[in-house]
Amino acid sequence: MEPYSVEGLGVGMPVAPNSRQYKRYKRRQSEQYEKSITCKFTEAKDVTTKIITILHIYNNIVTYINESVSPAAFTNVEVGSELRRLSGRFGISPHIESSAEGVIATWGDIKLQRLPRSDLAILTQNKNPNLGFMVDYLMNFHESARAGLPVYSLGGGKGYVWIARFGKNGVKGVLRFLAAVYCGTDLRQPTALIQAAKDSSPTFALATRS
Repeated sequence: MEPYSVEGLGVGMPVAPNSRQYKRYKRRQSEQYEKSITCKFTEAKDVTTKIITILHIYNNIVTYINESVSPAAFTNVEVGSELRRLSGRFGISPHIESSAEGVIATWGDIKLQRLPRSDLAILTQNKNPNLGFMVDYLMNFHESARAGLPVYSLGGGKGYVWIARFGKNGVKGVLRFLAAVYCGTDLRQPTALIQAAKDSSPTFALATRS
């Protein structure tokens, strides 16, 4: 099976901190994860904006890589075609959640864990419940909570998530896809992440290609 990756960078693989690509990212200490660095790259081309976010631990091993593209236009047929393409790439079928607002598909050991009302209430106040990586249909956790739509934290293990927000009523569509090797709320014990890196080949620079 192909490693779960975004823009050619796979989870469990090391970045190249001295590379030109890496230096183009804005970097800061993660607010949620101990001994982890958050890296962000934004590229605007014509009317489309692409944002790539990477989280890696102290030894440069990537634990999370996320890309969002907006605005994005797609039909139901195109969504189905992309899900089949990704299933062929990973060699497994996805778990799919859908609503009138969009589609969330997962591959691998990642599990969607629906947030309880108590955590949704925190989001409605524009606060962060600090539950690690999260996904939703609207690509806006606070907006989803206020609209009564589900918001999910990511549990389980290594995997890939693909999300499409449908464009309607004047709102543009958005695509988001991510790969993660660990989806908990505590990265203070990176043993499993270091083990995952043993199967990786050469060091990867952070990707910025279109």
